[in-house]
Amino acid sequence: MNETISDEQLDADLRRLGGEAPELPEGLAARIDNLMIDHRIDNLMTESKPPKSRVWIAVAAAVTLLAGGAVVGTSVVSTKTGAESVAGPTGESPLAGDPARMSVDALLLASSEKLASAPSTPAAFTFVEEHAWWMASGDSERGQFAYLGENVLRTWIPADANGEWLQRRSVSPNRQWITGNEEIAGELAFGSGWPEGEFRGRRGQFFPTAGDDGTDGAVPASFANPTVEYLDGLPDDPTALYEKLRSESGSDAQLLSDVASGLRSGLVSNQVTSSIYRALVTLPTLEITEGQANLDGRIGTAVGVVDGGRRTEIIIDPVTGEFIGQRVVTLDGYDGIPPGTAVEFSSVTRSGVGAAGETPGSGTR
Repeated sequence: MNETISDEQLDADLRRLGGEAPELPEGLAARIDNLMIDHRIDNLMTESKPPKSRVWIAVAAAVTLLAGGAVVGTSVVSTKTGAESVAGPTGESPLAGDPARMSVDALLLASSEKLASAPSTPAAFTFVEEHAWWMASGDSERGQFAYLGENVLRTWIPADANGEWLQRRSVSPNRQWITGNEEIAGELAFGSGWPEGEFRGRRGQFFPTAGDDGTDGAVPASFANPTVEYLDGLPDDPTALYEKLRSESGSDAQLLSDVASGLRSGLVSNQVTSSIYRALVTLPTLEITEGQANLDGRIGTAVGVVDGGRRTEIIIDPVTGEFIGQRVVTLDGYDGIPPGTAVEFSSVTRSGVGAAGETPGSGTR
């Protein structure tokens, strides 16, 4: 177990190094790892801007000393198995040594570590509840309007995920008005067309489309639309995993969106999510965009990618490492929608239950 280091201890260790010694004194590497991985990193993640804490300065200095005075081609330093620094496809980590980059990498690696060590609790069904806020907009005789409507998706995934899934969908009366109001929208406010009702489908294919490949209309597997076989075949190496995800998506923003779609499905295990976080360290444009992102009362840290006037984000609970949702924010605004508006977001919870139709703690169907 790593020992806790005080500011005074760290200062003394760094003074002893003096910038000339090419090797760290005994125990310091483990202490640096402790700074990056232990519970104190959670406090740093509450800042939406890159923290100016002396912890980061000390870690950056130690990284420099490890290379004998030159910054190494990695973003963070760790001696723990499963939390290694991840090099990009070119062999160099994006923005190595940059404090802002180090903060997002530290969040991802700490969250990866927590998920990898989380106890497994097998259940007959995995229950996934998603509150998805999707935008509806239009023009009425009274003017323009736009609002976010709450869609509640409850999904039950059997232990054998290749079996039949159950999903119940409803549209809540809750709305978040962006422009206009119900009076302006009139009857158009109730014509969004979002599906409602109970749906069943093998392997989670609730709305299969006709295909030419003889797969009963199933959508081809990808991380955005995962299957058991697809997830089992993902590479363990973080860089190889990143390259696979990037080849599927074609852009950084789409990659993060695809990751969110896969994690929202509820099919991705903690172990695979842990690997995904490590792969995201290689994503060069990823940054912490909000330290206290509120998703339906759950607070997490938002990490995102900016592209084409939009910011695509996933939200991570820094305490547990869990993915708790996603968000899309318009940076430029359009059609009367102000800049900085979240035009889509989802809050996701996952738990084990004993039967399809049961909800946690209720035992009802």
